[in-house]
Amino acid sequence: MTLQIGINRCSLCVGKHVDGWKKPYGILKLLKYSWGNKRYNAAAFYVHQAGEKAVKALLYSVNESSWGHSVRILSERFFEKLGTPP
Repeated sequence: MTLQIGINRCSLCVGKHVDGWKKPYGILKLLKYSWGNKRYNAAAFYVHQAGEKAVKALLYSVNESSWGHSVRILSERFFEKLGTPP
């Protein structure tokens, strides 16, 4: 639940598309469905997607480009922009 709230807040602050904030809800619904049906490969994929969307929303909130798919590299870029260690 915390992940959903954080993504919604960042996405809405950035002024993304009106329905852009709904994407994390869909991803998390798919994650719960996949996990509940023992589709663990799919669940792992959706966990990564949710994390990627969350970090990209953080990058948008500090006016930084969010190009790429590595959650580690994206989060490092966010902390570099803030000037603080991770």
